[in-house]
Amino acid sequence: MIPVVQQREPEDFDEKVRRPGNEYLQQHPDVKASKLPDYWTSMSENLWKAYGGICAYLAIFFDSAIGSTIDHFIPKSRNKQMAYEWSNYRLASWGMNRKKARKNVLDPFALRPDSFRINFSNGEICPNPAQDADYQERCRDTICALGLNESRNKEMRIRHFDEYFRNDVSLEYLEKNSPFVHSEVVRQNLQR
Repeated sequence: MIPVVQQREPEDFDEKVRRPGNEYLQQHPDVKASKLPDYWTSMSENLWKAYGGICAYLAIFFDSAIGSTIDHFIPKSRNKQMAYEWSNYRLASWGMNRKKARKNVLDPFALRPDSFRINFSNGEICPNPAQDADYQERCRDTICALGLNESRNKEMRIRHFDEYFRNDVSLEYLEKNSPFVHSEVVRQNLQR
């Protein structure tokens, strides 16, 4: 994970999502979160474009054709009102959105710079030891909750690094398609 800069909401967001969502909530104050109208889905492509197709949790590019999902960072079950707020949306790959669900993880919008490190020999990420102990614990909890060190995620990071190291892709390509790996290549001074 790397920090994500919140992008501006689309011009038609209020009209298509916020207003109809809030009107529905006023008319149905006791509705279960699972029964909320999903007005936010009209913004899937906008969200994908706004964040350049980069998953907020894996920090990799994924094509919208495989299905981008809108993660409600504050789950709808905890705050229904936030279901219709652009500031609560994170672009997430399908698997990451399912893993995050209602778990308490670090917010990519509020992530400290250099929170995580990558070990390129095995692809594992770990908290930056320079961060304070409480924050490192929150980083470890996030890694665990999201499965960021599952074998396929470690293999992906190694593959991206190896493709760069073998000269199959440029540093610019890595920055655009695997920005966490890119930031660690630069931080570790591994540029070719």
